Amino acid sequence: LVKGINEQNIERMTAQMDENATVIWLNAEASRGHADIKAYYRRMVSMDGRADAILKKYTTTAKVAAPARFFGDLAVADGTMVDEFFPIKREVFKLNSNWSVTCLKRDGKWKIVHLHLSSNVFNNDLLDEVKQMVWYGAAGGLLAGVLLVLGICFLRKRMRRA
Repeated sequence: LVKGINEQNIERMTAQMDENATVIWLNAEASRGHADIKAYYRRMVSMDGRADAILKKYTTTAKVAAPARFFGDLAVADGTMVDEFFPIKREVFKLNSNWSVTCLKRDGKWKIVHLHLSSNVFNNDLLDEVKQMVWYGAAGGLLAGVLLVLGICFLRKRMRRA
């Protein structure tokens, strides 16, 4: 699955999934079944150079947190990811994320039936970037305010002399 993501190969990704698999993406959107999963991915990632997608590409490095837990023909695993996003309209950014997967063994083959991707919405690189922009905006607003007051004082003083 990771190789499919890093190659931007949706066919390789869905080949690991059951036909009725559900994916909960990082933006909390749900896709159900291969057609829905492929449609979401094609809408988000510009695999064919489309400018209306959000990302040029998306790569990840995943680690398993602990051995999978087996419940007969059902297995559950989870871990962490370091995701790198290459947006079309801004600079590259990284997010540390978590994942969990449920796999089912059918006809001797393991397939993903549920994949959940998530990131910390309270503390992440994008929020840090927004906080920095707010500080820059506040500093710029303060500077503009001081210059405006000084300009008004200068004009009033000049008008009084005239």
